[in-house]
Amino acid sequence: TSPVASDPMKYCGISHKTQAFQYCHSECDHASDSSGLRERCRWGCQFWRPCPVIEDCLTRCEVYWKDFIEDGLYSYHCAKGCAEMGGGAMVDETKYCSIEDSAEAYRYCMGECDHA
Repeated sequence: TSPVASDPMKYCGISHKTQAFQYCHSECDHASDSSGLRERCRWGCQFWRPCPVIEDCLTRCEVYWKDFIEDGLYSYHCAKGCAEMGGGAMVDETKYCSIEDSAEAYRYCMGECDHA
């Protein structure tokens, strides 16, 4: 069976991404007795960074979807959640960086998916 999140919106209520990222990171200190599992938790917190390290975000898409962004398949569309993409390439890697409010950034990103 797949794990189920007890509170999938846990960090969405934190108004600023910087605070959400810091809180997420601190929560990982108590996530497990295993240092490896705590590191996985911290990796998951990268979503809440004020401005993602673009290469990490793109790699995350490729690892998850098991294809390459250049192929124009699943990873390419995933990358649209990392940066402005167009014509098979990255157009603006800072697209989401200026939106500090977590909920606003999430809504904007999800709205962009409607016409990805």
